[in-house]
Formats: sequence, structure tokens, C-alpha cells
Amino acid sequence: MKIINQLMTIPPLLIFSLILSCAGSDQSSSEEPELTRKSFKAAISSITSSDSILILCRDWAERTNNIDLLRDIQDQWMDLDKDAARQYYEKHYRDNPESAKYTYLCGRLLSDRIKRIEMGRKAIDLDPEWSYGYRLVLYSYYTHLFLGQGNQQTIDSLKVTFNRDEQLFHHFDALYDDRWFNGKRMFYYYCHKGEYRSAEGELAKAKEWN
Repeated sequence: MKIINQLMTIPPLLIFSLILSCAGSDQSSSEEPELTRKSFKAAISSITSSDSILILCRDWAERTNNIDLLRDIQDQWMDLDKDAARQYYEKHYRDNPESAKYTYLCGRLLSDRIKRIEMGRKAIDLDPEWSYGYRLVLYSYYTHLFLGQGNQQTIDSLKVTFNRDEQLFHHFDALYDDRWFNGKRMFYYYCHKGEYRSAEGELAKAKEWN
């Protein structure tokens, strides 16, 4: 009866998730529920306990390769326990040093923007056709150099490294298919360069994309 009472306090979606994760090889792939960003958001919204959310984050992180879902899981995990999230992905990075995915996911959690860029460059070297390594590099320039966020020391360091990474903006623009995401970064890139006709061209594209 005590066990039943304890189970009654756990949200049904979490119980369902944990049962599936323990089902082992007897479970056919057709029985695996669809792990999506939408279903993750729904699962999280039904849970009030921080500990239960952390269990869910770790469980789903083990069961999906969807990079955008993994990013959502990381964000939720970091909101509740930064140290545990970083330790988890640092371990996966150490165990899989040739994985662009884990290089990116580990680098994404670093607070030091220069180290983030270094991890992004490594992810690009490991998989030049994968756009997320580029994202890791370019986002630091976008937020800290173009928009002026962060401390002056970081901004000054980014000014030094910008020329080295400048061509990555164009590679990323050709690789990534989210034109709104690309356009915003390319607009600020051209403004930073003082190439205002090109920046104006990005605005014209934005108008075409509505």
C-alpha cells in the first residue's frame, strides 16, 4: 500500500516514460512513443516536482538523437541543475571525442564564449556538413560582438578572432535552411562589416519570406 501511495504522487507521463525506458529488448520499435519537442513540452508541463523533471530530462536525453529536442532538454536541465547537466554532457563528450553531436552539446553549455567557439570549430572539423557546429561559433559573435552583450573582455577577444571565423557565416548561410534564423544573423553580420547594401538585401529577403 505504501508503494502504491508513492506511485500516486508521480505524474502518469513520467511513469509511462520510465516504464518504456526499462522495457528492454522485448519492446518492439513500433511501441516506442514519438519523442518530439511538442511531447516533451507536454510531459514537462504535467510535472510539478523538480526531481521528477530531472529524471525525465535524463531519460529522454538517452532515448533521442533529435538535436533540437536535445537542445530543449538541455535548456530545461540547465534551469534546474547546471552542474549535473554539464557533468552529463562532459562525460558523453569524453566518451565520444569524435562525435560532432556531443562536441556541440557539451560546448553549448559552456559559459565561456571563447571556449564555446573552440568547441564549435571542433564540431565543424568533425562534420563540416552539419550546421550546428556553425551555430555554436556564430551565436557567440551574434550575441556578444554584434549585439554587445557580455563583458568588454569577451567582446575584445571576439574582435580578435572574428577574422578567422568570418567565412563560417557564409558556409552556415548555405547549409542551414531556416531563412529567418539565417537572415537575422546575416543582417547583423553585414552591419558589423559596414556592408549596408548587403544588409539591406537581407531585409529584402525577409520581406519576400514574409
